Amino acid sequence: MRKIKLTLSILSLSLLLLNSCGYKKLNKGNNNQFYINKISTNGEKRIGYLVKNIIQINSSPSSKNKLNIDINLKKIKNSKERNISKKTTKYELTIIAEVKIIEENKSKVINKTFEKSITYQVERSHSTTLNNEKTSIADLSEKVADDIVSFLYIYFED
Repeated sequence: MRKIKLTLSILSLSLLLLNSCGYKKLNKGNNNQFYINKISTNGEKRIGYLVKNIIQINSSPSSKNKLNIDINLKKIKNSKERNISKKTTKYELTIIAEVKIIEENKSKVINKTFEKSITYQVERSHSTTLNNEKTSIADLSEKVADDIVSFLYIYFED
C-alpha cells in the first residue's frame, strides 16, 4: 500500500513539473507562418527533389509571408578512412545548401547556408555500398530540409 502511494505521488509530482516546464513545440501543425510561392533548386537533382518536397509540405497558403526560395545544392564525397592497402573503408558525404529566401511583401533577401555530413561504410559488394550511399543521401536531404524549415519557422515566428 505504501509503495502504491509513493508511486502515485512521484507520478503526480513529475506530471506537475513537466506540465509547467515551458516547452513549446516549434512547428505546430496549424502554423501559417510562411507560404512558398516558388521554390527552385540548382545542383544535385535527387537531393533537390527531396528537399523541395519537404519544404513545400510545411507551406501554408493562408500565410501573409509570401516567399520565393532559391536553393543551390552541392554534394561532396570524400574518403574518410583507408586500410593498410590504401583502399577506402569509409566515405564522408556532405551536403551543402546555399539558400536565398526572398520575401515578396517586404522585398527583403535572406541568405543562409546549411551543411550536414554523414559517414557510411564501404561494403564487400559494390551494390551494397551504393545502397549505403543512396540511403545516406536521403537521410542528409531530409536533415537539411528540416533545418531549412526550422529556420523559416523561427524567422517568421509571430
